[in-house]
Parts: sequence; C-alpha cells; structure tokens
Amino acid sequence: MAARRPARAASILHYDLDTATGTTRYVARWNRNGSGPGQLDAIARLDREQPNIREALEHCLISTENRLVETGLRIATAMHLFWSIHGALSEGRRWLDRLLAHQSAQPTIIRIRALYADRVLAALPGEVVAGTELVEEVLALANHVPGSEMKTLVLFASGRLALFDGDTATACAHLSLNPPMV
Repeated sequence: MAARRPARAASILHYDLDTATGTTRYVARWNRNGSGPGQLDAIARLDREQPNIREALEHCLISTENRLVETGLRIATAMHLFWSIHGALSEGRRWLDRLLAHQSAQPTIIRIRALYADRVLAALPGEVVAGTELVEEVLALANHVPGSEMKTLVLFASGRLALFDGDTATACAHLSLNPPMV
C-alpha cells in the first residue's frame, strides 16, 4: 500500500501541473483578447484555480528538469496580468523571481517574457529602480535573440517604466509601439 502513495502523489502533481498549464493557456488567450464579455468568468475561474496554479509552480521550482522550470515561467508570465488586477503584485514577483533564479540565464524568449512580466509587476507599485534593472537585463538578453519582437517588447517595457516614473516624452515614444503578446 505504501508503494501506491508516491505514485498517487506524483499523478496528483501531474494532474495539477496539467490543470494549471491549461488554465494558464486560457489566461493567455484572455490576455490577448483583452476585456470583454467573458472577463468576469475568466477571473472567477482563475480564482478557483489558484491552489492548482500555486502547486504547479512549486512543483516546477523543485524540479531539476529545465523543461518544467520553463513551464513554470510560462505559467507565471501568463498570470502576471491576473496578479496585477488582483493586487497580488508581490505574489507574482515572488514566483517570477524564484523561477528566474532557478532557470539558467540563457537568452531565451521565455526568459525575456518572464523578465518583462516581472518588470511590469515591479513598476506598478512604484519600484522604478527594480524595474529599470529588469529592463536592462531584458535588453541585454534581447540583443542575443534574433528578430525584432523581443526588442519591441523591451522598448514597450521601457515606455511603461517611463510612464510610472513621470517621463512622459519617453513613455509616449515607446508606448506608441505595438508590443508583442507576452
């Protein structure tokens, strides 16, 4: 009987990771489509899924598999708008910071998007210094990734940071860009 328990625990974690990943895909679609008729239902669904999402993120953190750490970064990145709407900025930053620290610092699109989400959450409560450092790190990584999508994301992030810092000229110049979806 004892041999079945670890397998059951593993299957529950697998289920929770799958559930959280599916829910996060749902959130990512909602983020892309903006507000609308299903907005309140989407938020209510995410409220219900919080225990699964937290457990999945924790599972990603204890894993030694880079694939699971990247899954955790995808989940946390997709959740950043939900956390900002709910005022759970420190929870979002805590997950993103822990996952970013756990992942190798290779310049990947997943890492750049996660740093962008972390920067957004840092800038909302006025942490301009932390936001500036994150934007600089994202820019350094984006220079190693081919294509202009990530550089546009960095400029947009700089514009949001400038807006929060009261620099309207820079904010207007950078926010006029159409950022890629995170």
